[in-house]
Amino acid sequence: MHRSKKRRNIVIISLVAVLLCMVVGYATYSTNLELKGTSEITSNWDIQITDVTNGTPTGNAENAIAPDWDALSASFEANLYDKGDAMEYDVTITNKGTLDAKLDNIITNAQNANTDAVIITFTGYKKGEILKQNESKVVHVKIEYNPNYEGGETSGEVDVDFDFVQDNKVPEQPSTYLLTFDYQTNGGTRVDSEGEYLISGSNVDLSNKAYKDGWTFVGWNTNKNAKEALTSYTMDAASTTLYAIYKKDLKALYQSSDGVNEIGKTEDNCSIFNNETSCNISLPSITPASGYVAGGWYLEENQIGNPGDNYTLTDNVTLTAKATEDVITLSVSTTSTTSSITVVANAEATSGISKYEYSNDGGKTWIDGGTNNTYKFTGLTAGTSYDIQVRVTSASGKTMTSSASIDLTDNVTDTGDGLYKDEYEDGRYFYKGKNVKNYVTFNNEEAGWRIISINSDGTIKIMRDANINTSNNLAWDTSNSNNWNRPASLNTYLNGTYYNSLTTTAQSQIVEGTYYAGAVTYDNNDIQDQISDEKVTTSKVKVALPTVSEYIRANSNKEQCGTLSLNNDNYSTTCKNSDWMFNSTLSWWTLSPNSDTSDALFYVDYDGSVYDGSAGNPNYAVRPAITLSSKVQITGGDGSQSNPYTLSMGGTSTSTLEKPTFTEEGVYPKTVTITFPDGCGDTLTCSYQKDNGESISVTTKTVDVEFDNHGSIAATATDGTNTVNSSYTVTIKLKASELSYDNKNTGLDCTDAQCALDAIKKMLE
Repeated sequence: MHRSKKRRNIVIISLVAVLLCMVVGYATYSTNLELKGTSEITSNWDIQITDVTNGTPTGNAENAIAPDWDALSASFEANLYDKGDAMEYDVTITNKGTLDAKLDNIITNAQNANTDAVIITFTGYKKGEILKQNESKVVHVKIEYNPNYEGGETSGEVDVDFDFVQDNKVPEQPSTYLLTFDYQTNGGTRVDSEGEYLISGSNVDLSNKAYKDGWTFVGWNTNKNAKEALTSYTMDAASTTLYAIYKKDLKALYQSSDGVNEIGKTEDNCSIFNNETSCNISLPSITPASGYVAGGWYLEENQIGNPGDNYTLTDNVTLTAKATEDVITLSVSTTSTTSSITVVANAEATSGISKYEYSNDGGKTWIDGGTNNTYKFTGLTAGTSYDIQVRVTSASGKTMTSSASIDLTDNVTDTGDGLYKDEYEDGRYFYKGKNVKNYVTFNNEEAGWRIISINSDGTIKIMRDANINTSNNLAWDTSNSNNWNRPASLNTYLNGTYYNSLTTTAQSQIVEGTYYAGAVTYDNNDIQDQISDEKVTTSKVKVALPTVSEYIRANSNKEQCGTLSLNNDNYSTTCKNSDWMFNSTLSWWTLSPNSDTSDALFYVDYDGSVYDGSAGNPNYAVRPAITLSSKVQITGGDGSQSNPYTLSMGGTSTSTLEKPTFTEEGVYPKTVTITFPDGCGDTLTCSYQKDNGESISVTTKTVDVEFDNHGSIAATATDGTNTVNSSYTVTIKLKASELSYDNKNTGLDCTDAQCALDAIKKMLE
């Protein structure tokens, strides 16, 4: 009876009947007997199967019926359900006669055509092996599901005949030697014949086949490490072993991804033998498309090498050539005399810079500078405006153009209103005077900020021209403490709420500066000593306030207003008329505490004098001071209130403008989050379209879009010159069944995905 199977993953049922027949019959073997003399014949021929085990199963294999045998025939019937299933039996053959027998041959005769479904192997015997009288021999029979078979249900019947002949002991007959076919040393799993006894000098039949899953059998060799087979072999006068040689061909397929124009080849092959586990190939060339740089060879998401590198194959693989967009950065600085302008271009590209070009007429004409990043325009006319531009070309062919930045320190003066070299701090420059051109557009506030100083490290310190909160001024600290680092509540507010309110672009231009918050002696008459006092206490923050000494140093009248004491003596008649920081409508906080009073801070009054006030007094304005990164360049404007300086972190190109990306959450409905590059609503114009519908503007970095049916979404960002865009396809899936929802073809009486999901869940209950 077959065992009932409830498992739905049964792949195969094999019915195998193996008939083991011992060919007997006195007439068959009488020609092999030699009888001499007149003695009574007492010899007899009697070889038979005496026992068969019930079978040992592997996996889900089982006997369809119990093994049976009669005389020299045995039958087996096994059910095999899946790969890995097998039944194994031991058959005992006994020589009960008085004549020694020798195994001459084993003949296997398959009874149907589906021999690929099962594998039948016999072990424990050798061709030519002697079975002496009264001795027994155990033959191991294994019936197994062929792991390489991909068919459906099948059955097979096999007859196996063991052909024994009499072992005639003739003294002059040559000796026989055991030839062993070793199929296991190099990893084989089975062999047609394990060996035989042969006479020295006889030709060995090399057609015997060995098997190793996933490998090709090459042939036999006396050298177990050989990579080729013997074409012939003569038996030696000694026991001999022949080793099975196996070969496996490994293949690497090559494919391209976006940005790759061409690859050197589409596939590679190499072979491994016997117990080898790997072989080497050389990765082919990658030719990137224009504007891209070869990124190397990848196995899924992991880079495994670059063109020309050796790669070790252990299995068949598909490798992908990747390329990345060539990224270019460019900043330009200039120095000038009355008749020349020297331009320095600081450029980098992923692929390297191949050429610099220079123009002094706004790009109408260009001068090829080769690979030199410096160029000097000579013979210029004093007092004439020149529009300096630099264009660079990368090795990948991508170009980028940038206007020259303005070096403010080229216009240093020592009289009147303008930029002065500071005499108290080396390398620092201050704007001094009443009508100075130090206006700058920052945080989208046109002419809303002014430059305090150019610092020795290339950073620029600016301050807001107006109060940040005219309706409700801010106190330093409600606890009446003048300790900025405590931190004061004003410190916390400026570096928290206020900083977070700035645009993303503005935040990217700010660096954490060192601000001097040391206490100052009231009515001090030594500016150098006052600066030293301020430096006693420092604070590393992104937003702070100007110091008292910076207010004093913004005054161009050093003789009458160059110290705190002089300013307070002459503020009403002189000093307020020569200091651009003075504001007749504002009394505003400084960063400097009064050394004589623990709860007092200095503020600049709307009349120009410098007084101290209680830290808890909310009646004074706040004009923040910040430090701009040394990477920030002034790329336009003349610093006047009508044409303020403009700022840039360097040139912008499509290569530095990141494409919008998409992530999704949920099953139904599904939410797709679009992430834009920094600057939407500020330096960038951003928008998206759902299902090719109306374009929707975006002023935030991320936006969520909900879908309850299949759809698509496209997102765009532009800086006015360069544009990037991305698209995304949205599929609504039913989690319970993993079926794509489409209300046109589900076959369910539903009009939305949730209804279909509920219906399928109910069917599965």
